Amino acid sequence: MPAAGEKKKFKFEFEVDLLGNKIKELKFDFHKEVKAMIENDRQLKNIVKPIKFKVEAELDADEWDEEKIVEDGYCTFRGQVKQFCERVRKAVEDKKPGDVKKEYDSLVKIAEKGVTKWIKDEASGKADNDKSLKAGTKALEGMEEIDPEAISKKPRLAAIEALEPFLSSGGAKDEKAKEKAGKALKAAYDEFKKNGGGVNDAVKALLDMAKKTGSTSKDASLMAFGVKVGKDKGVFKSMSRELDVLAKTLKEASEAASDGKLDEKAAETYTDILKEMKSLDGSVSKGFELVEKHGKEFDKIKDKLSK
Repeated sequence: MPAAGEKKKFKFEFEVDLLGNKIKELKFDFHKEVKAMIENDRQLKNIVKPIKFKVEAELDADEWDEEKIVEDGYCTFRGQVKQFCERVRKAVEDKKPGDVKKEYDSLVKIAEKGVTKWIKDEASGKADNDKSLKAGTKALEGMEEIDPEAISKKPRLAAIEALEPFLSSGGAKDEKAKEKAGKALKAAYDEFKKNGGGVNDAVKALLDMAKKTGSTSKDASLMAFGVKVGKDKGVFKSMSRELDVLAKTLKEASEAASDGKLDEKAAETYTDILKEMKSLDGSVSKGFELVEKHGKEFDKIKDKLSK
């Protein structure tokens, strides 16, 4: 049995039988009625044979086996299989089964070309690099447009101000004040979701991407990037936990106001929580600086690997 992380040379016949339907995606791509059309027509059945060609590559034996390579390889051309399915249906409806031969030959060529390129990318590490680049881009997208204060300070202070009318029994009975406060609390929560919520999602995605990149990416600079982000995970995780608490508090206060359940006692509780979270402003400032720093380095790596 190969050792962990050991490369194994896979050399076998890549085979996808459209009529055999052993790959899970095929049941969605190749409809039962089209399969029946082919099986009930001798000419079509002689055309649509299993797609076969030889595949050879060195891949991580822990991650890959022949069945997984066939299933993942199939996904590189499943879109063409769906198109071919419709071509068969049309050819049968038009009573022109001969038209299927050209389409099938084209499908086989596309399949071989697509799978060969995919295997080459997997073996070279390009596929891992591409996955990391895509994940990093998604995590950091739009960060440069966010005002750090809008992440926590602005929505937190806005919510505290909005809760003031509820801090007395008289204020809680003033319908106009309640309506105004409810709108202000919703606005504070919406601002947080737009900014702080986005940053929180980005931080979590960045940590996840860094963890995978540090262990699976083949490019040295990407692997080093993953390790660097990992070293700051304490700061990021602490900030993320606090942002989760802020999100929960703002949401509950906003919903309580809109449901008419916000009274003096609840307003006092939410206000105390929000005031105690003043330290979050500093955590966000520090965390956001790290996000920006890592973002600039990631952009340089992305530019290098895109050339």
